[in-house]
Amino acid sequence: MKLEDVKLRHPFIVCAVPIPVLIGCVLYTIYENPVGLDRTHCAIPNYIPSVSAATGVGYRKLFWTVSISLSCIIRVFLHIAYHHVLSDLFASGNCVNEQCSLGFHSCIHFTEILGLFLLTVFPSTESFPIHRNSFALFVTSSLLYGITDLYLLWRLRSLRVFESSVKKPLRRKRWTYVVMFISVFLATLFYFIHSTFCAKTIYSLFGLSELVFIFANTYYHFRAVDIVGQVSCAKLFTYSHLAFPAPRKSLPYSLDI
Repeated sequence: MKLEDVKLRHPFIVCAVPIPVLIGCVLYTIYENPVGLDRTHCAIPNYIPSVSAATGVGYRKLFWTVSISLSCIIRVFLHIAYHHVLSDLFASGNCVNEQCSLGFHSCIHFTEILGLFLLTVFPSTESFPIHRNSFALFVTSSLLYGITDLYLLWRLRSLRVFESSVKKPLRRKRWTYVVMFISVFLATLFYFIHSTFCAKTIYSLFGLSELVFIFANTYYHFRAVDIVGQVSCAKLFTYSHLAFPAPRKSLPYSLDI
């Protein structure tokens, strides 16, 4: 099989590889230590482990780090392709005044990928300050990226030319972003309550909220395929440079929406 025959949907699936790995790590952690009294300083039952507790030791850390590293590498290339498609759509719609938003959109996504990689390499069980700061960077950049991405899709929809193509992806991403935002809010609330009062089951709810956020975040980025369509990997890797050229009037990809 030639590289030209491998379509872009396959790299998007590769980006979702950490999800089954994470589920396996969480289930094994629960099986290995169902009560989890030693997972936090409170020494209370913790039935659903946090992501760091589930993936921070032994072979689980190795599998998780490898899957996240592979996902991050592919996501860099995918986002470059996504950036080019958005730029060309705006250019073909005679809307060239969104370059600042497009630039911020790209930079904040690379920041999100960096935060994800760092919090994976430095789990809380080994380097808590680095893990905490990396997690904050990841979550903050994820939310900022989502807002910027929704704004750009809304602007494309307002051009009318692409309304039918952008309407469904915008709706999907909007609801996914709502789930992301609520899960972050709940995770922050549960973590504060747990750290202050050591209430029972609260840290389990924190772990659950954390998992929901990761699932929603992965799905949100996966839905970029609605805009990019089925592009060959050969075409994808030709846009692997980080210096973005000026948008062209002709679209480099045929949209498959």
